[in-house]
Amino acid sequence: MTADSFTDRQVLVTGASGFVGAALVHRLLGMGALVAVLSRTVGRLSMLEQNDRYRFLSCDLTDQEATLEVLSVTRPQVVFHLASQPDGPENYEHSQRAIASNLNGTLNLLEGFRRVQGKLFVYGDTTKSYGNSGVPYLEANPEVPNSSYSITKATGWSFCHLYAKLHGFAAVSVRPTMIHGPGQSFNLFNYLIQSLRRGDSEIRIDGGSQTRDPLYIDDAVDAYLMSAREDLSGRIVNIGGGVERSVQDLSELVVRLAGSDTPVVCCPADVRPTEILRSYCDNAEAKNLTSWSPGYSQEEGLLKTIDYLNSQD
Repeated sequence: MTADSFTDRQVLVTGASGFVGAALVHRLLGMGALVAVLSRTVGRLSMLEQNDRYRFLSCDLTDQEATLEVLSVTRPQVVFHLASQPDGPENYEHSQRAIASNLNGTLNLLEGFRRVQGKLFVYGDTTKSYGNSGVPYLEANPEVPNSSYSITKATGWSFCHLYAKLHGFAAVSVRPTMIHGPGQSFNLFNYLIQSLRRGDSEIRIDGGSQTRDPLYIDDAVDAYLMSAREDLSGRIVNIGGGVERSVQDLSELVVRLAGSDTPVVCCPADVRPTEILRSYCDNAEAKNLTSWSPGYSQEEGLLKTIDYLNSQD
């Protein structure tokens, strides 16, 4: 599927009030798609209410009847499934929520998509599905998920693959590393900038030696759109910023780019048992499959994120 083929296509985006979902919806509307969104809240999409190519439907995907009804009404040709229960501290309740959202919700959506004979299901996955099995992230890497979030996301993709094979539609997994940019949810960069704005004498971070490969939001949306092709059915597209840095080095870079010399103090003992020790995608496979590669350098993307965070009250 090429970018221009979204014109007048019926597209459904789940989790559309979230960070990545909202950015994807805006891009799809700019490309002429007819976009229906499923979300429990309007969130970041409130300004789109007057767009006649946009339709908001409040729906909890864990509600089977409601999900099937919404799919029967919208009848999408393409689905971008970004809704999920995010990662978080491990406990029984968190695991229950992850199973309900990331497994049951995905299964309900797949069943609705099957019934309306949809064509292409793009699954918003995560490189955390690989756990600590090694980098760079490649499609052939073993999945060793080590958290409720990553276990349910990896299993959710298995259901997508199964449904596509059994029922004749295409399914593609897009697995990003850490996505950042304007509108992001709280992450390391929010924490760093908040510490600088408070005037903290030092910034303490958990661990420090673990690595991250941040991906700027515009590049992530490009990758989702370029991966939305029926001929990629069954494939996993791993995407990242393409530069691996330790959390300590990354934190110190953000502090410098923000114009500060505040010291970053690492706490090696304060690492979660579910920590991903290395996160890195060289993007070679993604470029081969889709011609995608990041358009922003790491510094360019970080500067835009810093500017956004500094503009917030």
